[in-house]
Amino acid sequence: MSRELVDTRDTIYSLASGTLPSAIAVMRLSGMRAFEIAGKIFSSESGAELLRVRGMIYGAIRSKGGEVIDRPLLLTFVGPHSFTGEDTIEFQCHGSVAVIGALADLLSVHSARQARPGEFSYRAFLNGKLTTQELVGLGEVYKVREGRDLPRVWSRESDLVVRSIDRLRNHLITLQAILDTAVDFSEEYPAAISQAIEPLNLVIHDCSDLITHYDKVLGGAACPRIVLFGRPNAGKSSLFNALLGRYRAIVHSDPGTTRDVIEHEIWVEKRPWMLADTAGLREIPGSEAESEGIELAKASLAGASVRVLVVDGTCEDAPTPQSLREADLLVISKSDAERWKNRFHGQGIPSSARTGEGLDVLWGALQKICKRTTDEGTQPLLSSVQASKLRIALAELEALRSDVSNTIPPEYLSERGRRCGFLIDAVATPISQEEVFDLIFSEFCIGK
Repeated sequence: MSRELVDTRDTIYSLASGTLPSAIAVMRLSGMRAFEIAGKIFSSESGAELLRVRGMIYGAIRSKGGEVIDRPLLLTFVGPHSFTGEDTIEFQCHGSVAVIGALADLLSVHSARQARPGEFSYRAFLNGKLTTQELVGLGEVYKVREGRDLPRVWSRESDLVVRSIDRLRNHLITLQAILDTAVDFSEEYPAAISQAIEPLNLVIHDCSDLITHYDKVLGGAACPRIVLFGRPNAGKSSLFNALLGRYRAIVHSDPGTTRDVIEHEIWVEKRPWMLADTAGLREIPGSEAESEGIELAKASLAGASVRVLVVDGTCEDAPTPQSLREADLLVISKSDAERWKNRFHGQGIPSSARTGEGLDVLWGALQKICKRTTDEGTQPLLSSVQASKLRIALAELEALRSDVSNTIPPEYLSERGRRCGFLIDAVATPISQEEVFDLIFSEFCIGK
């Protein structure tokens, strides 16, 4: 949506609640004619006229022919005491597709129009109901998947971000001094270039850390992964199903049944994780398809945050020393079988997917490891606007590193380094109205 096309004199409406059908649906109506339009389609139980006062009224929405469409609760907000700062009506209806569709048609008939993405928030900002920082926080709170991150979004420590940007700037000052030396003293070019690598790598590393943390919290980054691995028929798929509480992966006595990486989201320590079941690892695959599955398993294992080695407690074949070194957890499966024994001197978690033995202990161990893996400490949390600016700076820094490696003329490197400094400085500047508007119209949904 282009804000130049938005007429704030219009009275707008939109569904402000979730996907239909639902128990309750909230239709929001905002603008100078909100009370007038609501009064034409809604009547209270007592038949009293809808007055321009703050309140809560139970009544009926009726079609132009007088038929009852729904019996909602009506919430009335008199501007400027509303989210948008305008007169606002909220219809709390039954969450029926038919009810909301009929209500939308009625509102349109009476000259209200469908709100565009972000238009309610846009009006709230124009009417002084939201600051730029509050608006950015409002846009980001919908992206958070973990409850523990909500306070950090609402009360973001901007000082932490500023200190991080200052550290980046200090690295760049050192870098720029080295690059300028190479310009002024051409005979020092080789030595200067070799000295430039360290501060350049430091600033790239710190930029990457800030962006990675943003992606984990707000950027929709993929969930961290818990990967089950081990030999064929070790009991990985059975354990995978037991942890999920349902039959998701095929379990069969034939080795090599799992050919692909099977994944499903679970929640550990109040955050989402991707649990992955992989093909059994062995030296000589039984088929070309199994060989491809083993390669996928190795790739999945390489990207895992937590690695769970599953060993068949009824089998004499020992896992490789490398597998034991890679494992964060060791699970000895099939503990309900007569031939089961723990050959690891009490180490590992005995488990049975059939009886559920050991699953509680395994969950407890996973929770401890996952908590340790995801503790972020006081890592600064960028705003979405800052993250966007820092990505541009990081791309320029990586291009500079490539140029340094290719012995580009020092004058060019010096100018490119100076541009990197300007881009880093821009990250710490206050968010402008223009950037706020871009954020609203590019990321906000209809009804928000």
